[in-house]
Amino acid sequence: MSETQTQLLTKSGILIREMNEGDLAPQDAYFEGASDEFLIRMGVDPSKIRGKKSNPNHYAEARKIPWRERPTFGFAFEQNGKLIGGSALKGIVYGDRADVHGHLWDESLRGKGLATGLALEYLRHVFNLFELKTLIAEPSVGNIAPNKLLQKLGLKIVDTYEIPASGILLPRNANRYEITREFLDFDR
Repeated sequence: MSETQTQLLTKSGILIREMNEGDLAPQDAYFEGASDEFLIRMGVDPSKIRGKKSNPNHYAEARKIPWRERPTFGFAFEQNGKLIGGSALKGIVYGDRADVHGHLWDESLRGKGLATGLALEYLRHVFNLFELKTLIAEPSVGNIAPNKLLQKLGLKIVDTYEIPASGILLPRNANRYEITREFLDFDR
């Protein structure tokens, strides 16, 4: 896949591109600088990430796999040459479904409406890129920002249930949102 195929410049001037090894330091700084309360609200176990650095080999190894066969894909959000956030698709079944989550790392940009437009353009981009039918988002119930964002986009909670601990995540109650191609109505 060419770099230009995975990239999108949004209407607000944010570059959406494939994440790479150089993006790990800002990502790690976001988690390292977050309060325990903030991390727990997201469902992240602070003890599992404090003092830890992301594996730089992850992205290099991932690029060895043809992109349509990758089970995960990371995206970086860049504004004026500065990384402001990122998103990951996991459990990708090309042509069918994936799970999505994202973060706006730059706190100064939160609460200003930027995320709504970015999310809509990003979702459309990944739907087209991976020819998806459905994307699943499962933010923690107590994580207000992504729940508010998804509802602002017009999505409804499909279910609420407990998700067991895994990796860096705590057991948590999560809201499930199902984003479909039809919902995104590519003409709006």
